[in-house]
Amino acid sequence: MDTIFNSDSKLFKGYSIYGEWIVKHGLPTFNYTANPLTLKQAEWDPIVLPKTRRHPHVIGNTAIKAVVDNMGTASIFTETEVMRYIVSADHDKGGSGLTLIDEADGTTWGTSMYTAPEGVVSQRQFGPQFFSVLLENKGITVERELIMPEGDTPWVFVRVRVSAQEAKSFKLNEEWAVSPLYLQSLTRNTVRKKIAEMAVSYDVELGRQIARAQEIINNDDIDDDEVDGEFAGSPVELMLESLGSAPVDVKASDDKHPVLSISTDVELAAGETKAFYFRFGLFDDQPLEAPETFFESTIEVAKSRMVKAESDLAPEVAKELMWHSATAYGLVNRDDVLGGYTLNQAGNYGFHFGINAAARDPFLDSIPMMYVEPKLGLQVLRNTCSWADEEGALPFGLQSDKTPEGFGAKPSDMNLYALWSASEYAAVTGDLQAFDEMLPSHPEYAIAPLTLKGNLIRQYNYFHNVVGRGLKSHVRVMTGDWQDVALLVAGDHAKEMIEVGTSVLNTAAAAFILPRWAALLEKLGEADLAKQARDDAEDLAKVLREGFNGKWFDRIYGPEELVAGRDEIWSDVNGMALNSGAPTAEQAKSVIDAWKEVAENSPLGVRAMWPHNLNGEEAYGGIWVILNMFVTTGALKYDTDFALENFRKNALTSHARAYPSLWEGVLSGPDCWNAPESRRAGRTWGAWGEDLAGQDIEDDDPEAGMSMMSAQSFPVGNPHTHTALILSYIRLAGIDVDNEGCLLINPGIGSFESKIMKVNKDGSGWIQAEHTLTVKSVNGTFTGKGLIEF
Repeated sequence: MDTIFNSDSKLFKGYSIYGEWIVKHGLPTFNYTANPLTLKQAEWDPIVLPKTRRHPHVIGNTAIKAVVDNMGTASIFTETEVMRYIVSADHDKGGSGLTLIDEADGTTWGTSMYTAPEGVVSQRQFGPQFFSVLLENKGITVERELIMPEGDTPWVFVRVRVSAQEAKSFKLNEEWAVSPLYLQSLTRNTVRKKIAEMAVSYDVELGRQIARAQEIINNDDIDDDEVDGEFAGSPVELMLESLGSAPVDVKASDDKHPVLSISTDVELAAGETKAFYFRFGLFDDQPLEAPETFFESTIEVAKSRMVKAESDLAPEVAKELMWHSATAYGLVNRDDVLGGYTLNQAGNYGFHFGINAAARDPFLDSIPMMYVEPKLGLQVLRNTCSWADEEGALPFGLQSDKTPEGFGAKPSDMNLYALWSASEYAAVTGDLQAFDEMLPSHPEYAIAPLTLKGNLIRQYNYFHNVVGRGLKSHVRVMTGDWQDVALLVAGDHAKEMIEVGTSVLNTAAAAFILPRWAALLEKLGEADLAKQARDDAEDLAKVLREGFNGKWFDRIYGPEELVAGRDEIWSDVNGMALNSGAPTAEQAKSVIDAWKEVAENSPLGVRAMWPHNLNGEEAYGGIWVILNMFVTTGALKYDTDFALENFRKNALTSHARAYPSLWEGVLSGPDCWNAPESRRAGRTWGAWGEDLAGQDIEDDDPEAGMSMMSAQSFPVGNPHTHTALILSYIRLAGIDVDNEGCLLINPGIGSFESKIMKVNKDGSGWIQAEHTLTVKSVNGTFTGKGLIEF
């Protein structure tokens, strides 16, 4: 571990005004030491909510998430059935989950910023999968550590260690306030809170060491003319349990949404340390063996699945990779409705809006998982494929209750990313049997299940036959592609645009993805479809080259000779074009030269569009993390130095260096960063929410839901921030898939290691394969299974 982290280096510590990076439990950990209640820069504006000083971060396992914050508290979120909090946060004071110390003189203090002793500022330590609060007062030291157990465990584990310089007697209290909140899609928080307050209550049972709270949902109790909706999901049973042997006092308040607490008397001799253990979350009747070693054993298992990397050419990003892999894992959610797991785009979409959108995003985020935890990546692929209807069309996304929803959009690109994810999984694992496994469709459709192979072929046929081609023989755009609102460029010609308008981005993506998909089809015995896919890819590559306008690639063709992207360079289409390998060397050089011209005033990477309307947000100059992955991996084929430079700009380290007073960008981030010319540089977009937030809109007004549309409402916890960096590094490390469906290994910028593979900088290494696969490396071609060394 010492070869990965040098905790004494400025490079590791970072630049944020809120604290610095340390090594704790052998893992990178951000030690937040600032006092947000007094530090002026700590206040920030979510736009659609009041200003706040609360700085959240998401840690999790595959069953629940803890939104931990600089206030020393946590909110508990789950979306196994519906998107909901079982402990929601106060906008200013944070969530719950705190340790209180009742001293003999009658004073009480605790681990949250609002219960801390006067003049005492705690250390709030954000680690991968754990969160600690450390403070000392009047000779008593308290270290409270919350950790997410591995896998589908639906509760958090808490270890509280107390010590004293001299003999002390006091009462220790573990406290959690239950505060349900169902994230009804695009509904104001005021309405959501009213629904929860009226519809949800709890039947509490107190035991010797456990408090159990059975949820009761009665939507008939909702009595408010302005409230439109219900509290969805099945009632859950919560628990707060003491796991130690010490005598405890279990209590619950009389509130409709109760505060659960467990207290115990503590006697400490001078210099003595004692530990206490608790778990909180959904009820689990399985006893927890050996709580004394549970924290350490969880840390060790977590370490074993985190990515490790070393690179002299990008040392700061290599150090981040372990963090990125842990955080991305913590955003995966088990799905009890559709089966498998989903990797919701989360961030503002999942933790604030209450939607799982768009379908392309879980496919994209699953691709680096194939190199880290491929079986989990396969589950994300299967889950998202199950959204497809009988025609093969994917909905834009899912509402908070997992109902398919178009949200007024019918994008043309969704299926392509399913084919990419599937092709990558097959090449990395050699697992063809997975494609013969049955895959139930979404229960909303009531259509017969079919195999994963059948589902993917249905999606491919939809893309080939229904999306099809339009103007200039490019792939149709329909209502949008990566740009969900691409239709807006058509103005008054929207209908014609849907019918014949085309996306050069889709053409580039198909030219890149279809050869990989064809290789998988060949392995699955679908020779005719494979030939069709290869023929399409070859033709689209030719069409793509014809879309070069002398400087870069056009973006969209529409009716009335409409051309978008002629006067400004779009990173999405040009990044994907370079990934396809279709451009000539001269075309690629022209594109990269254009990017280089604006690189100096863009500290976080290539803009989505340049020049733009000086807004500096969203597509208009914003820096989209996943699009920069396309830029980096595409440029790598033509200009390694530029690819490396852009990759380093995409790192969280770069954001903290450029914007040291912002919290977003220290541990995680949104899908898009605002450009330097934005009035909120380094933050993220406001969109419709910014226009509507200041208006006096009634809760039942149709526009009230749209007033929630601001990424800045929850500017962390988007997996793109992490998965895009992982996949970019994988490609820079020389690891790729070729058009024959083989794993391709070349020398790269550094080493990469996961549970299933290790690749050294010189291109040597190994992969552990349960199925037969082929590795083409600098040391030769190797076909087999088991441990394959190359």
